[in-house]
Amino acid sequence: MDTRTKIISAERVADLSRSGAYLVSGFFDPLVAGLAEQLAALKQKVTFETREGTKESRALVVLIRSIENPILPARARSELVAALAVVDYVCDEECEIEPAVRLEQEHAQRLGELIAHVHARQNAGVPPGGRFQTRRSPDLVGPPRILVLRLRPMGDVIHTLPAAVLLKRSFPNSHVSWLIRPRWDPLLEGNPFVDEVVRLERSIGAVWHRMGTLRRERFDLAVDFQGLIQSAVVAKGARPAKLVGFGVESVREKPAALFYSHTFNPAAAHVVDRNMELAAFACADYAADGAWNAVREFPLPQGRPEGMLPGGKFVLASPFAGWGSKQWPFEFWSELAALLEVPLVLNGPPSAARQLSEIRGAFVHVCGVSGLIDATRRATAVIGVDSGPLHVAAALGKPGIALFGPTDPARNGPYGGSLQVLRAAGAVTDYHRSEEPDPSMRALTPAMAARALTAVLEGCAA
Repeated sequence: MDTRTKIISAERVADLSRSGAYLVSGFFDPLVAGLAEQLAALKQKVTFETREGTKESRALVVLIRSIENPILPARARSELVAALAVVDYVCDEECEIEPAVRLEQEHAQRLGELIAHVHARQNAGVPPGGRFQTRRSPDLVGPPRILVLRLRPMGDVIHTLPAAVLLKRSFPNSHVSWLIRPRWDPLLEGNPFVDEVVRLERSIGAVWHRMGTLRRERFDLAVDFQGLIQSAVVAKGARPAKLVGFGVESVREKPAALFYSHTFNPAAAHVVDRNMELAAFACADYAADGAWNAVREFPLPQGRPEGMLPGGKFVLASPFAGWGSKQWPFEFWSELAALLEVPLVLNGPPSAARQLSEIRGAFVHVCGVSGLIDATRRATAVIGVDSGPLHVAAALGKPGIALFGPTDPARNGPYGGSLQVLRAAGAVTDYHRSEEPDPSMRALTPAMAARALTAVLEGCAA
């Protein structure tokens, strides 16, 4: 049966229940070990032999229950469970029918034990500032095959580029593969330090397939810069000889650290430097002392022209960010365009063309990643918020202004010093996502931004 047809509605569950189906409920979070074996045992329980000697069974229906802070959303957990041959149907809708077996308490207990184990490891002992934990330490023999894991988003991929350079320079004859979402692979186009770009789609089926292909590559070293459970699972599934990632004090999702053979807690503040420290640790036996202090290189491609741009000087802006609290109030862009003496070009993906066209007095430019890189290279200066396009500009050394509010520029700011950061004096660092611009972003007025940009443009003219 096609996996997609296994996911059914609560109404269909009611019909199957009346027909004698066997219902099982639980969280079915991927961190809970032994889920497949557990369901296989239940399927065996409802399988019987007929008088004719053939085997038949009652339909096994799994009810996916809600859980606080799941590793995967309910639909993704449904797809994961539906992929199991022993499962006949899955439902992730609210269902009032009482199941024959309830596994929620058992699943919650196992998750609790895992979280307690993570905290125990953290308290056992790994202070910040570069100390590390090791479970095994295989030696690398010959030119190694290295797997870099940084799937997304744009800014984080850019912040990982210098670390990949360090890995390649530490092993000049190595084969470096980079696992990335297809949307962002143009960032790696023509990169002389990456031998192979490996694309990973978002679906559960694609993840399982990719783990199999990676396993056949027999990697000597994998470094997970993403720090998510999903990336750690994929890295572990590739079965590298050595798997390096951030320690529990540094990793984005703490349980991810359980999958690594070697973990490290960097001391640096900025993401670029933290990634460099992790890369230097990964090849500590081979790289020179202080390797993490090497010059940061951002080997971005040239990009390709997409759409029309002004012929002379212009300021490039990308108004959108990963979440609303990092964005500048949309109406401020029209005011800024009126205050500048050079054209303001607003860049975004094609899906944002209509919204960008609502900004008065600005030139709209929509394109993909390659077009963004080209437009950034051609711009006289840039202005942006904490988002991928701003970090493209920083990597290219473009002059301009960075508007920051709830996120900390010491950690996530534009790297390299070419961009001036504007942040309100009373801004409070807060990484909780919200849809509306943070008050600290509203405190940065168009007049303030225009004055700063004018100074930058005068510097460019000089």
